[in-house]
Amino acid sequence: MSSRVAPSDGATNAPDEQALKALRDAFAMIDTDNSGTISASEFGTLLRLQGEDISDDDAQTILEQIDVDGDATNLTFDEFVEIMAEMTLEGGNKFDIASAFAKRAKEKSTFFQAKDPLYVKLQREAERKARERGENVEGPGAGFNSSGNARMQLASIIDGNTA
Repeated sequence: MSSRVAPSDGATNAPDEQALKALRDAFAMIDTDNSGTISASEFGTLLRLQGEDISDDDAQTILEQIDVDGDATNLTFDEFVEIMAEMTLEGGNKFDIASAFAKRAKEKSTFFQAKDPLYVKLQREAERKARERGENVEGPGAGFNSSGNARMQLASIIDGNTA
């Protein structure tokens, strides 16, 4: 059975009981010091378990990029739920949810995109074309789709779905 997680902005969009329990279990597994928040150290450990070569300082940078409430310190359970919004949780296994959280965080952060050779190449090409058109090129992801995802942009180009 699958449950859909949605932002908790009202009774109609609140996660159902099964999804909420699965999210709580996954959050508790990541929150190893039982502080009620996910710290940069705990997040770094999760990413290293996912095979990433990352320091706690890098994990802090990513946390700052995906932070929901603007405090840029630790992630609360409510922030965790919001980050996981719109994801379908198959079976509610806490390990799968933790893995999905790590993947979601990597998708939402420019930290990993900057290391992706395809992203860098496409970004440079988009910036070059923008300069040729006399446009101002600002910040990472200039010329990319709204998520800044180079692989999605490439897929759009290949499919002919460019604006």
